Amino acid sequence: TKKQLTEKIVKLQKKAVRAISFAPFNAPSKPLFKSLGLLKFDDLVHYKTASLLWDVDHGTIPLTLSTYFKKTESRHHHATRQATSGKYQTVKKLTKIGNYSFQSIGIAILNKLKDMSIYTEARSKKHFLLKYKELLVAKY
Repeated sequence: TKKQLTEKIVKLQKKAVRAISFAPFNAPSKPLFKSLGLLKFDDLVHYKTASLLWDVDHGTIPLTLSTYFKKTESRHHHATRQATSGKYQTVKKLTKIGNYSFQSIGIAILNKLKDMSIYTEARSKKHFLLKYKELLVAKY
């Protein structure tokens, strides 16, 4: 299953970080990730998703993918608080699997990013990703 695969990847990543750091096999991994400036697997997936969502929000994504994301302002023809926020319309799926789709998770992540100053004040995608990685690593 996906959960088992993720757990295996996380264990391998921790082993690799310990090997890179010449740390004992049972050393806590969080400080090692922080000192090396590396992202854990789940954070890396989140980071890469945020990178793709930057492209969605700035119109530099292929047209085939952009159809999955609609701004809330396109839903209402008058000024509502949600429509003027620049956020994206959440999509309710009828199945549990649909709620874990890239579209559903991506919209939730992008709407949270739009509330963060590191996103709204970023001069470029590169600048945003640098600051976002620093923020994620600082949690360790």
